[in-house]
This record gives sequence, structure tokens and C-alpha cells, in this order.
Amino acid sequence: RAISSLHSPRMADTKKQLKIATGAVNRTRKEVNSYKKEADKLKDKLEALKASGADEHDVRKQEELIAESASMVTDSERRLETVVDELQQQVTAASGEGEDVTSSEEYTNAQAALAPPQ
Repeated sequence: RAISSLHSPRMADTKKQLKIATGAVNRTRKEVNSYKKEADKLKDKLEALKASGADEHDVRKQEELIAESASMVTDSERRLETVVDELQQQVTAASGEGEDVTSSEEYTNAQAALAPPQ
């Protein structure tokens, strides 16, 4: 019994860390998708402005917004790569901590977050 109580806090900490890292991956992935959608909408709006013969100033402003949006996509993709790497390291480390961790909901959710998006 003393041995199991020694592993319990570590196991709980591992599960907590997996849950936190999984949430970070899921949030960042949503953020990337949101920025990509926004960039697509801005490009469509730019095309509509050009087609309607809009003022050059309006076209330039829209192009600036597109450039800023592209920058946000690149930045969020970089952050996603970082949090995915961190989660992968945690999953690898957790896989050696026994069945109590590897059969947990946190471990399963972490593996699902690492799977390529459908």
C-alpha cells in the first residue's frame, strides 16, 4: 500500500499535465483554423473590392489586413507545432508510467489530439 501511495501523486500530476497540454493543442488548433478562415474571407472581400472598382485606398487597406492575417496564421501554426511537440513528449513519457496512466481518459484524449486532423 505504501508503494501505491508514492505513485499516486505522480500519476495524478502526469494526468493533469496531459490534460493541460491536450487543451493547449486543441485551443491552438482551433485558433489556426479560425485565422485561416478569416484570411480566406479577407481575400474574398479583396477580390470583390477589385471587381467593383473600389477606391485604391480601400484596396490597399484590405491588402494590409490580408498580410496581417497571414502573419497571424504563420504565428499560430508555429505555436501549434510547439504545443504538439510538447504534448508528444508528455505522451511518450507517460507511456512508461504504467497502465493506470495509459488507460486513463487524459492519455486517450492526448493521443486523439496528436492524431492528424480529419
